[in-house]
Amino acid sequence: MKTRDTSVHRLRSDNEGEYAGHQIIELLEEHGIKWEPTASYNPSQNGVAERCFRTLFERTRAILTSAKLPARLWGKAIMTVIYLKNRSPTTALDQITPYEAWYGKKSDLSNLHTFGCTAYHHMEGARRKLDDKSLKCQFLGYEGANQFRLWNGKKVLISSHVQWDEVVTEAGGYDEDLSVISFDDQTDDEPSPVKPSPIISTENAEIAKILDDYPARTSPATSERTTVPTTPAAPQKARSRPPELESSESGSSSDSDAPSGRPYDDRLCIQMCVDC
Repeated sequence: MKTRDTSVHRLRSDNEGEYAGHQIIELLEEHGIKWEPTASYNPSQNGVAERCFRTLFERTRAILTSAKLPARLWGKAIMTVIYLKNRSPTTALDQITPYEAWYGKKSDLSNLHTFGCTAYHHMEGARRKLDDKSLKCQFLGYEGANQFRLWNGKKVLISSHVQWDEVVTEAGGYDEDLSVISFDDQTDDEPSPVKPSPIISTENAEIAKILDDYPARTSPATSERTTVPTTPAAPQKARSRPPELESSESGSSSDSDAPSGRPYDDRLCIQMCVDC
C-alpha cells in the first residue's frame, strides 16, 4: 500500500462484491484507507474510472483484432494495455508518465515489442537431436523483469529467452514506417499487374457522339449521303452507295423497294464498322 513514502488515502468504487467483501474492508481499515462506494446504478459518480475503463477496453479490442488473437485472451491483453498506458505521457500529470510520477524515475522502454508479433520461445530441457530448439508463438505481453507472455495457440507461456521477429504478424506485415502491407504472391521486382479501368477511349466516345447527333435516313432516295469522319484528325472518305441501292433508286423511290426490305440507316453502317 505504500511506495516511496506515498500511500493511498481513498478508494472509490461501486458496490460490487469484489470491493464490498469483509476481507477487503478490513484490509482498507488496517492501512487507514477510506472506502467511498457510489450509489447503485450511478456510474457517473465514479466518472474518471468509468472513462478509463472505456479507454482500456477500446484499446484492448483494437490490439486483439489487429493481432487476430481470440477474445478469451482479453485479460492478458488489457494488462498489456495498462502496462503501456502507465508508461505513456498524460496531460493530467503535465506530460509525464504515471510510472515517473509514482516511482520518481523514467521507465525503461528498451523491452517494448509489437503486440501480436512473432516470437520464438527457446525450448529448454531434454530433447532429441533433431527436435526443434524453438517454438513459434505470438507476443502477448509483459510478465516481469525480462519475462514475457507468449501464446502458442493453446496456452500462455512465460519465457525469458525469446527471439523476436516483429516484421511478421499473423494479421499481415509492417514495413519500416509501420504501415500495413499485404503478403500476396509477388515480389518487389515483379509487381502485380494492374487491370485497366473500363474507360471509353476518345475515339469511341467521339464516334458515339456522332451517332447520337447524326439523323437516321429513312430512304436511300431522300438526299445525298454525307461524309461522317471517324476521328476529328482524319476525316473518313465518303462511302459510295451499294450497286443494289443505285439500281433500285432509279426504278422507285419508295421504302418498300429497298433491297433489304427495310429503310437504309447510315448509323447502322457506321456502328457495324466500329464493331469490326
